[in-house]
Amino acid sequence: MSKQDFCVVDAGPLITLALAGALDVLTAASDHFQFKVLDIVKIEAGRPDRPGGKEITDWIDSMKAAGKLDVIDTDIGLVTMTERQSDPYYRIKNAGEHAIAEWIENGGLKDANSTIVVYEDNDTRKLLERMTPDADVVAVSTRAFLTVGQSLGFVNDAAATWDKIHGAAPTRSDKHMQFQVSTRAPSP
Repeated sequence: MSKQDFCVVDAGPLITLALAGALDVLTAASDHFQFKVLDIVKIEAGRPDRPGGKEITDWIDSMKAAGKLDVIDTDIGLVTMTERQSDPYYRIKNAGEHAIAEWIENGGLKDANSTIVVYEDNDTRKLLERMTPDADVVAVSTRAFLTVGQSLGFVNDAAATWDKIHGAAPTRSDKHMQFQVSTRAPSP
């Protein structure tokens, strides 16, 4: 398998984009990235009782069927699914952040040329700031992802798209953050 550019999307950005009817931004980005969604993110963001949950599940399923997205199994996702059989409200605090760390630490990025992680909350940002994976990883907020998308051509107008998102989900973080998590040394 040749190395690809990965895009790992946390639950917050999926929810934000779904609420704004803007998951098509991610679909358009699939010409640039192979998407990775952790199982716990699919479980949490795709809950049918959550606003946007059905749209997220449908988007994940269609992208997976098209070969543009992989759902990554994690121990945290397995524990959650097992525990929810007896307690439907079972939840692990910061499960998405811990699943990202688990996946990265277990070599999830080994087939990546580079990786962009789209996040929204401070817990994910703090986790990524503490990590030093042996890979080229850039973390971007949802708003910064739109700017990246405009520069790569899969978002026509980042400001207008953000206004649409902010109108649909005004409680979402509007931070425009981007930082280098780490850079893998070039192979000899």
